[in-house]
Order: sequence, then structure tokens, then C-alpha cells
Amino acid sequence: MSMDLDIAVAAAEFDFADQDIPQRLRHWARVKPDHPFMIWEPRSGEDKRWTYQAFDEESSRIAAGLYAKGVRKHDKILIHAENCPEMVLAWYACAKVGAVGVTTNTRSVGGEITYFASHTEAVGAITQPKFYDEIKAHAKDLKWIVVTDDNSGEAVEGVCDGEAFGSLYGDAASLPTRPAEPMLPAGIMFTSGTTSLPKAVVHTHANALWSGVMGSSSMGMDGDSVYLGFLPFFHVNCQSWAFWGSLGVGGTAVLMPKFSASRFWAVIEKHQVSHCSMIPFVFKAIGMEPVPEQHSLKVMPMGIIWKDIEGWLKAKSFASWGMTET
Repeated sequence: MSMDLDIAVAAAEFDFADQDIPQRLRHWARVKPDHPFMIWEPRSGEDKRWTYQAFDEESSRIAAGLYAKGVRKHDKILIHAENCPEMVLAWYACAKVGAVGVTTNTRSVGGEITYFASHTEAVGAITQPKFYDEIKAHAKDLKWIVVTDDNSGEAVEGVCDGEAFGSLYGDAASLPTRPAEPMLPAGIMFTSGTTSLPKAVVHTHANALWSGVMGSSSMGMDGDSVYLGFLPFFHVNCQSWAFWGSLGVGGTAVLMPKFSASRFWAVIEKHQVSHCSMIPFVFKAIGMEPVPEQHSLKVMPMGIIWKDIEGWLKAKSFASWGMTET
């Protein structure tokens, strides 16, 4: 380990001593229990909300269920799903156990899934009915596969023989207490594999807390901010900007299954969204949609500062750059 890395690790351990993701959740559940942390906005428009207290309690029940299945600290759990509330709850439940949520690209198939599961030595998987057969066929060393009831709010056709997601719910009181370990791994994401096999990038609890503090500060987020996430939760953008950023200030993250041009402004208005990551595809997709004269969107994190975009969408562009590795 280089001296620079030694210093960085020591600084992180000092800055976030006695802190981790569960501790931050408990903090907001105690300070502002009725404030929404996650809002699920499915295609149907029938949204569902989790306050900080409700999210903390439900993720603890899932953590207890994972522990009852034999999941322990450092164990890796494959979370292979499109955006859905179960995916987020499961990721934070893993963090409470001390396990690691491995979020993988749902476009991956065959050997890629085999590689993700074997490379991380995943002990179990949480997925959706539409991906169950692929996981079962290509991640043969898993001890169990748990499947959500639907596909991001869409009804399931046919029968899936995986364990129901509801089977994960246990008695939160049965979950052993665990001291905060800021340098403990919390999540793994894989790079795109442009030049070689995808690399498993480990994010620690301290990484998430630091990102939540610095990201939210740089974007001007506060406890009343609402971040719209429609990019995949398996990618660092939605997981970090929307959720870690909201967790850093006690704000709210709105999660959609996917981007929808026709619902973009309606969802922003419905939930008074203040922040939203933007990519070139979004600009093109909403190009034909009228921009409301008055709307709540204030900041648009994006790759460049483009004044024409600011004038068109009536929101400030925030030049941001990042990647899974950083």
C-alpha cells in the first residue's frame, strides 16, 4: 500500500469514525422520522413512499431475514434487477448486516453473469422474475435466489419458482448489533469492461458517506431537496447522486423504473423535484415536450456547462464528472 493510500485510509477512518450507512439512516429516522427518504414512482403513477423511519425499519427486517439465511459480514449478495424499491431496500439491508450488495447490469447475460457471481463469490441473489432463469442457469454456485413479486411494478406472466422476496422479512430484533466500521465494504459495481474484463469496484461505507456529504454540498442540496433518479440504480450515478446525496442531508430520492419523456415534467411537478441528473439522451427525448413556465427543478448535474440548456429548461446546469472507480 502506497503512503498516499495509507494517508487516505487514515483520513477516512478519522473523518467517519463510529459512522456507517446504518448509523446515518438511524440518525435521520430519529431526527426527522416522518420525512420521505424514498418515493417509488412506477409507470402506473401509483406512488409509494418510505419515510426515514419506515425505510429504516423495513430494511432492518430484510437484514434480519438475510441473517437468518446465513448471510454474514463480508458476504456478497448479487442484486440483479431494474429499478425497483426492493432493490434499494435490499442494498441497504446488506449494509446493515455488514454484507456487500453487488449491483449488476441487467443487460448482462450468460457468461457475464457467471463472471459476476463467481468473481465476487456471491452466496445468494435477489432478482426479478424476468431475470430468474438467466441467474439460475449461469450462477450455479449460489445458495439461494430470491425473486420479487413483479417486474418493477409490472405484472408477471407465468410462474417463477424462486423464493419470494417476502421470505426475506424477519424480526428486526433478532439482527445482532454491529459496531460501525467506516472502511467496511458496502457495495460492488462492475466497470463496463472496455479494455478488459469488467473490474469489481468496491465502495466502502465511508465512500458512501463522503459522497453524500460532498456531492450534496456541491449541488446545493439540503433537507428539503428532492432528487429524481431514473438512471439505473446498478450504476454509480443513481446510487450515489440520488440516494447517497439524499442520505447526506436528509433529503428525498424519487425512483422511477426508467426514464419517461411523457412523464418527465409531470413527475417533477408531482414531487417538487429540485435535482435531476441529465444526459444527452434526455435532452433529445424531451425536446418536443413543452417546458413549464414555472417548475421546481433547480439543478441539473451533467457532463458540461451548456448555457443554452439552462435557458431552455430554466434550471442551472452543474458540471459534474465521475465514474464507478471514483
